[in-house]
Amino acid sequence: MKRCANCNKVNDVLKRRQNTAEKVPQGTPRRSKGFKYLTTPEKARRVKRLSKDLKSEKEANKRLRNNLAALLGKESVVIDKDLSSDLKRIIEAVQDSDQLTDMQKIFIQEQLKAAGVKKACGMRWHPAMIRFALSIRMKSPAAYEELSGALKLPSDRMFFDYSHAVAAAGTFEEYFLRGGEGRES
Repeated sequence: MKRCANCNKVNDVLKRRQNTAEKVPQGTPRRSKGFKYLTTPEKARRVKRLSKDLKSEKEANKRLRNNLAALLGKESVVIDKDLSSDLKRIIEAVQDSDQLTDMQKIFIQEQLKAAGVKKACGMRWHPAMIRFALSIRMKSPAAYEELSGALKLPSDRMFFDYSHAVAAAGTFEEYFLRGGEGRES
């Protein structure tokens, strides 16, 4: 008996579901079922499965970290003091040219200044650099963490200070219920 293309697709989906159902032992609760609604044996199975998943994720993370460390060890280049001073001179020469925008110049100045500071807490960041870093942090904290590994960027503590500079008064809804007037700072 020959089936149409749609019937074949549906049949494939049903076969996959059946195979998945056969692999899962009877009595295993669905992942979406709330923990408080599980029976004691179901809770034990859920915890066992979660710990197994966590262990496999930790192993994968460890494997990826080792791969990254091997790549860094194999492909990284050690820069001596002569090359470092040459790079600084080149960056300073480019910085003085008119090819860069003001923000690019500020970024380079701040990176050079941060490279010379011994302790991170001794760094005083330019307000434009703080706004730039805060913008990246708000869009993607993960991207900010990755960038902070390669670049010198303001710390999370500084962002806390900036985001909590003004105490929250009232709620968003109260402000609009009053017609947007009388906002306290």
